[in-house]
Amino acid sequence: MTDSILDEDNLNLSSIVIKLQFGNTSFLFMGDSETLNEKTIDWPKVDVLKVGHHGSSTSTSVRFLEQVQPKYAVIMAGKDNNYGLPKENIVSRIENRNAKIYRTDINGTIQMNSDGNNIEIKTEK
Repeated sequence: MTDSILDEDNLNLSSIVIKLQFGNTSFLFMGDSETLNEKTIDWPKVDVLKVGHHGSSTSTSVRFLEQVQPKYAVIMAGKDNNYGLPKENIVSRIENRNAKIYRTDINGTIQMNSDGNNIEIKTEK
């Protein structure tokens, strides 16, 4: 979806981003993308956003969230990780957009199933 931004000192900027559309449901997987990647295009609205860079403060800008308007956000971060991820300001930013947040450090494994119209969400915890 985006043009690659080559920066050998920051490989996150070359992270692969994938949008999955199934019927009327859509998912956007941001990998380790950062705010610089978010500025490269106008993003589509999606139902589910896999938050970039584990909820780090280097991703998930206000402008980006205003564009994608996710109903659900998934943050993949290890419990009690050394980086303090996800960052509270990013969690608050997503909550302020009224998206329901699922986090692997809290919810464990997160499974989302779509029939093309609805999304069923199951968590380990």
